[in-house]
Amino acid sequence: MLVVPVAMLVVAVGVQLALWAVAGEAAQLAADQAAMTASALGASASQGQAVAQRILQRSAVAGHWTVQVVEDGGTVAAEVEGRVASVVPGWFPTVQAVRREPRAHFRPG
Repeated sequence: MLVVPVAMLVVAVGVQLALWAVAGEAAQLAADQAAMTASALGASASQGQAVAQRILQRSAVAGHWTVQVVEDGGTVAAEVEGRVASVVPGWFPTVQAVRREPRAHFRPG
């Protein structure tokens, strides 16, 4: 009978989708925090990247994270990518999140 294997596949796909959603939230949180940290007055891109790495180290649902924080003129962009832990054989979903923030400037009043 095919009922049990199909039911197991449906459950596995559901678990995989849940892991993908949680990893997406972790990636977005890391990108948000990295961009906000790096855009602060006197902060650097490497400080933002360090914040993102600390957040992602706590996430057990994905691995092989890459974090890139780039300063471009008056903005800071943080991009986070990761590969979600695979439950369904042969399916390796990925997540990506991007956040851009304007660079903080001091304007004496």
